[in-house]
Amino acid sequence: MMRILHLSDQGLPDGRIEKSAYSARKLGHSVFFAGGRCNGYSLEVKGFDAVFELPFTWRANLGEPLHWHRLRRKFATVLSEVKPDLIHANNIICARLASQTGLPYVFDDHELESVKTRLTHPQLKYHLLHARTWEKWENAVDAPIITVSERIAAHYRELGRSTYLVPNMPCKLETDMVMPNHLEGNGKLRSIYVGGRDFTRGSFLPHRNMEGFLDLFRQNKIGGLTIVGDLLDDPQIRSTGPIPHLEVMRQLAFHHIGIIPFLPNEYHAYCNVNKAYEYVNAGLLVLVTCTMTPVIRTLGSYCISFADYDDLFKILSDKTRTTKELVKDRPQVISYARSNFVWEKYENNIYDAYKNA
Repeated sequence: MMRILHLSDQGLPDGRIEKSAYSARKLGHSVFFAGGRCNGYSLEVKGFDAVFELPFTWRANLGEPLHWHRLRRKFATVLSEVKPDLIHANNIICARLASQTGLPYVFDDHELESVKTRLTHPQLKYHLLHARTWEKWENAVDAPIITVSERIAAHYRELGRSTYLVPNMPCKLETDMVMPNHLEGNGKLRSIYVGGRDFTRGSFLPHRNMEGFLDLFRQNKIGGLTIVGDLLDDPQIRSTGPIPHLEVMRQLAFHHIGIIPFLPNEYHAYCNVNKAYEYVNAGLLVLVTCTMTPVIRTLGSYCISFADYDDLFKILSDKTRTTKELVKDRPQVISYARSNFVWEKYENNIYDAYKNA
């Protein structure tokens, strides 16, 4: 059995990291976490034998010598205590840190940060400095790479790297929380969007732009909308505020449609967002912007793509007349999703990456 150390420049909760730990623990491995602050867990189960906090700062994340040295020194104390056989480095900053230890490691690239930064902040020279640094580090990775989408995997294959696809899909601990029989087919259409504080942060991130999305529901009779993760002062839009992840899975069962309403952005070709697979595992029809090709190709007939909000309005208008069919189809959707759109289907790719580290 191995001692595996998950390393992240972010903190906990983090569903992807926790699911990887969950997979490793099923094989009897000991799993540890070092990274940002721990504020709880997504899966509500003990995932790590111990948790350590590290001083990741924006200066350290760019490799500035003084801050990088401080980070490495603190990390060295963690290594001496944990004595890991393998480091599971989440995102490029951690891969760079792991590569300097001489220990076996795998690089779990969730977002391809250099490309993401260039495509979402093309006018900001400061961010382009980040992109150049991270691209240099990405090109220097000498370990197996786990990633979320075929587009990112293809990027690394062109560099001659071994890649393993593990999309952001829910595991059994999450799907067990879904209550599929809590919706009637003769009521009004219910749609849901699961995100963070997208609407109250002040401005949208370029690849998460939803300008005008709420107005679709304010100005038209296309059913009700629930926003999960944000708290809006809006009598026409139901919002839950931040809630625990497993409660999110329970909430999904009260809806017909799950929406990924980001307006088109070039970076979407690299994205394989977890909410798509949470939606379908709850039996929801998924509506997704047409530029999010990894989701569209994976879900196939279990999603409908739209080009803009006029297109989305037409789809929702049509579905207001077919709520009975959506409810009737739900058991079949759930059955197919539990066989095809779940974490366990890709678990062996994690194990193979570990073997080849």
